[in-house]
Amino acid sequence: KQKKEEEARRKKLEAKEKREAAKKRKADEEEDAEKKKRKVKEEEAQEEEMQEEAETETKAKEGSEAEKEGSESEAAIEAADAEIKKEASVAEGEAQSEDRT
Repeated sequence: KQKKEEEARRKKLEAKEKREAAKKRKADEEEDAEKKKRKVKEEEAQEEEMQEEAETETKAKEGSEAEKEGSESEAAIEAADAEIKKEASVAEGEAQSEDRT
């Protein structure tokens, strides 16, 4: 009888240990899953941030290119104006010299 009681206690203890081990495994798996979720979210956030930085850089580059083109156009207009004034001045000077002769 005592032997049977000890066997029953031992089996009960083993079952309890197995349940505890299973609970621990489950808790560990859930913790690992949470860590993976956090890591994925962090990676997505980093990727999004990098994408936003790239878009900002592209927009800045496009803006400076447009500004550069605007400056080049402005310079070309100013050069053309100067050329026209110069030609007008030369033509005026020729007209005046013809008037004198």
